[in-house]
Formats: sequence, structure tokens, C-alpha cells
Amino acid sequence: ILEDFIAKGEKPVYFTLGSPQQIDPENSMELIIEAAKLAKCRAIIQTSSTKYPAGLTKENIYFTDAAPHSKIFPLCSAVVHHGGAGTTQSASRAGVPSVVVSFMDEQTSWGKKLHSLGVATYPTRYTKTTPKTLANAITNVLASSSMKEKAKILGQSMSEEDGVNEAVSYCEKIMNSDK
Repeated sequence: ILEDFIAKGEKPVYFTLGSPQQIDPENSMELIIEAAKLAKCRAIIQTSSTKYPAGLTKENIYFTDAAPHSKIFPLCSAVVHHGGAGTTQSASRAGVPSVVVSFMDEQTSWGKKLHSLGVATYPTRYTKTTPKTLANAITNVLASSSMKEKAKILGQSMSEEDGVNEAVSYCEKIMNSDK
């Protein structure tokens, strides 16, 4: 059903807020839904809400359980996320721009890094984000050919890396440096 939703129109924006959605599911869902409506974008929203269960389609919004980011993100126009390391890596590797709504400092740091690379708006804190500010950030990302192009280049570069082998080599080098 998710594949059908994706195929039936312009590329959607994927929303996943991690910690806020676990801690405050209903309020975070209202924030996301209202922002998507204000931004006038199609949306896939990762849900943990009982009010908006996975599989529900409402207007231009599809609600889903956790989906494999590596398969879904490349099919999207942008990703709105909390700025966790894993989601940041997945969005970057997919070659799509980000909007980061952080919940803690580590997430803000990743959001600032994405912004400095030109692939995201400046991160906002979840506690200070309103539907209007989030919608504005989404609109800015979707309208920015520069962010889209830089995200695409970053994704291509990351796809050419062999990060696991490089990390293993680095760890082995450190572990063997005392010998």
C-alpha cells in the first residue's frame, strides 16, 4: 500500500521524529500533520500514535510503521527527522535534503553539520517548533535546487565509500598502535 501511495503523485516528504514521537506521540503527530498541510506537500509519516495507525491514508498523508530508510528515503523529496546519527546517515546516503527537528544536543549537532554541508535548513528544537516554522523549513528545502543538488552529490559520494571496511581498518590500526 505504501508503494501505491508513493507511485500516485509527486515525491512525498518522509517524517520521522524519533524521540519526540516516542515520548509525545499525539502532540508530535499534530505538529507534523499540520506542518505537512501548511507546506502543501504529500507526506509519509512514521507513526506511533493510536489516533493515526499505520496503514491509514488521510488526504495527502500516508501513515506507516517504521520503514526501511534505505529503501524509502530515496523515493522521497526530503526527510524531516530528529537528527539522530542513523537517520542523518540514511537521509544523506539517500541523496535527499533534510529538515532537522532535534530533541537533544547530539541531534542538534548533526543538524548543524547537515546545514553546514548545504543539505538541510538550520535545525530547530522540538520544544520550539510550531507547525508554521516546520512548514516554512519544508517549503524552503523543497524550493531549493542548491540543497537538492548538494544532497544528491553527498549521497553519491557516500554510496561510493566502503565505510564498514574503513571503520574496521581504523579500529585495527588504533588497537595495534600499542604493540
